Amino acid sequence: IASCIEAYVSAADEDSRRRGKDFLFRMIDDPSSQPNSVSFNTLITAIVRDKAKDRFDEADELISMMENVGGDARPDLATYSIILGALSQMEDEDSAEKAVQYLRRMLRSYNKDGYAKVKPNSFVFNSVINMVSRCNNEWADDVIYKTLVAMENQNSQGNQFVTPDTITYNTVIGKLSKSPSKKNAMKVMRILKSMEDQAKGGISACAPDIITYTSVLNMQRIVDPRRAASIASSYIRRVMSSCEHTVIDKHGFRTVLLALAHPGNFEHAETAKQAYEWMENIGYIEAIDSRVCDLVLVAFKNSNNELSADGVISFLSDRVDKYLSGQTTTILPTVVGFSAGLGVLGKYNRVGEVATFLGKMNELSSSGIPEVKPDEGCYVSILASLSSRQQRDSALQAQRILEMSKQDLSSLTSALFNAAINACASTSGDNSNRRKALEISFNIFEQTKELRSVDSISYGMMIRACMRLVDDDGIKYKLVKSIFHLCVKNALVNDFVLKEMGHLSQKIAGKKAP
Repeated sequence: IASCIEAYVSAADEDSRRRGKDFLFRMIDDPSSQPNSVSFNTLITAIVRDKAKDRFDEADELISMMENVGGDARPDLATYSIILGALSQMEDEDSAEKAVQYLRRMLRSYNKDGYAKVKPNSFVFNSVINMVSRCNNEWADDVIYKTLVAMENQNSQGNQFVTPDTITYNTVIGKLSKSPSKKNAMKVMRILKSMEDQAKGGISACAPDIITYTSVLNMQRIVDPRRAASIASSYIRRVMSSCEHTVIDKHGFRTVLLALAHPGNFEHAETAKQAYEWMENIGYIEAIDSRVCDLVLVAFKNSNNELSADGVISFLSDRVDKYLSGQTTTILPTVVGFSAGLGVLGKYNRVGEVATFLGKMNELSSSGIPEVKPDEGCYVSILASLSSRQQRDSALQAQRILEMSKQDLSSLTSALFNAAINACASTSGDNSNRRKALEISFNIFEQTKELRSVDSISYGMMIRACMRLVDDDGIKYKLVKSIFHLCVKNALVNDFVLKEMGHLSQKIAGKKAP
């Protein structure tokens, strides 16, 4: 019967399929013949070949008929493999939902009815998982996870034909990671642990790879950044200590460093530095570039640890010195990375090293690398770092950095002057020290006005400097009053100015103004 049907449908046109279908129906009605699943499968294969949507409705009717006929005509593994394989090539959203329904019918037939010929294999599970991973419906995350669990259950119950592998797990993790939430993060971490445990047990086909960790880290960086940093550190340290070659692409390595750059952990910054240097040393050049190099310096900037200054000096010196000595294949950070690193040095009062590196950046720029020439953002970053900690010489250092910027920049904007005034406002020490800082603030403010770069932030910063650097309430009030009146006159009062003025009103609240 199957051979006859195959002969009918071999022409692959509408008429031949109709004749094959009519022949099958006559055989079903003939008590002397007993068509089996092979006969139906032959016809279903021909029907779904052109992938028209109405063809799948026709195929579904045949599958329902197979269930009604029963016996050896019941849908078997081949039946579901044919229909799922065809559905997987469809682009519409309904395909995934239909695939899930077919898988449920298949499992019900095998688990509850005990029909051995419908025993599922990895192909049918992976087909459904792949289709659901492309689906945008709200139920997709829950269904793809439950499908994986069902797949694992089949394997644990002894079905050796169902074996999730790294690609299966990565598909599920990739889908869940696109919708970051605590619920999905818990599922992803359960999957990751299962993969790691199986790998430790010698099942290399389930071992997590860089694709796994890229998806996991992208999710955890949003849901739980600290955990992401811990996972990244553990993973990259295992890779560095392993004797086996591990494939890590640029996107994956960048994701690892982004996770390690989470604020507040110097150890993670050190790990980022060691990982980058390890990649350099083993010649894994395709995984690193200037922007990846930047991330190491960003990690040190975010670590909020004084030891990070030494890490920055070591990392930058090694690369810059190699390049200037003739090793021109050495990858250098961009000006963004330099800015992050020099910001660390400024924060911890290593302005001498800042000046040295600024000189080397200009030298590199002159030798044909214009992308490392110090720009306004670089100088603003350094000045901003000076204001992040109260230091006795913050104003003097800000003045020095501002003068250096005049040599490198063709024009100075308000952002640069404002950052310098803010650094002056962070000066600590005795009255003499703070008086000098106030003088420098006013000097910078005058330069801002001369260059017509003054803006609302400039006035707000000057009010801040007066409030922080002047002890005498009478003098403080007069200075702030004169600055504020000038700000009003120039129509530059904004929320920031009013916020800084609010500190004065709190200071004299309940008192008679001087």
